[in-house]
Amino acid sequence: MSILVSGTLAVDHIARVADGFQTGDLNGKLEQPAAHWGGCGMNLSYALIRSGYDALPWIFYGQNLPAGYQTHIDDLGLNRLALVAQPDASCAEAFIFSRANGSQLTGFYPGSTAFHPPTAEQQDAIKNCDHWIAGPEDDATLLARLSFIDPATQLYWMPGQYVDVTRNNVLAPMLARSPNLVVNETEWQTLQRNVGDNALNAALGAVFVTRGDAGVLWRKNSASAWQEQSTQPAEVVDPTGCGDAFCGTLVGGIAQGLPIEQALNKAQSNAAACLGQTGAQHY
Repeated sequence: MSILVSGTLAVDHIARVADGFQTGDLNGKLEQPAAHWGGCGMNLSYALIRSGYDALPWIFYGQNLPAGYQTHIDDLGLNRLALVAQPDASCAEAFIFSRANGSQLTGFYPGSTAFHPPTAEQQDAIKNCDHWIAGPEDDATLLARLSFIDPATQLYWMPGQYVDVTRNNVLAPMLARSPNLVVNETEWQTLQRNVGDNALNAALGAVFVTRGDAGVLWRKNSASAWQEQSTQPAEVVDPTGCGDAFCGTLVGGIAQGLPIEQALNKAQSNAAACLGQTGAQHY
């Protein structure tokens, strides 16, 4: 059984901030800038593969995908069936500067967002997935995907950086599918504000709210009480992709029948491993 993953494929340009970029200071010195393999969709797929779960990434990318990224995909053994190269389009790129305190300055070029309906072969593979992780994506593309995915498919939604701009044309059909939600504290508060606390809680299935070193606040379904899962202190080198590492590992564990607490432990362990090195696909 494969887990369907949607979202982006991107090249992450990551650097640590040596000095500057403080309040009111637009200049800064960087340490060791380098390009890394990224994009939330591919980071989620990496987390699944690394944890021993099969992933089917359904992702659109530009024609300028670096050869090294293609080799990396093949080395992982990722299923390429639903990876769609778009002619005359550029790959997404992220520019990420991490401060010593773990905070980040980020900029993201989304690349092409043109939607291509899946082929018959791709549709068959998509229908065979019992779980879908919907990673961060623009409204139009996410909405276009919905008609190709069986409503019975277990949906795990990770809106990420798009939570601030997601509008009701997507919120309504996504919430109608009673999604399980994986968000950080800020994203959770944004959704509560935009949807309304009561309406949001009634529409959702399981909810997992990551809170950094404060652990995870979670509930199994709308009728369940909230619980807290503590986490062990971790070395902070680069936060890029640690949320993807958490979500991919969590969903993989749940899909394979692990108790939620055990799946959370594995997810927190992978997130810590990602946090302790630079880049999202090297831990």
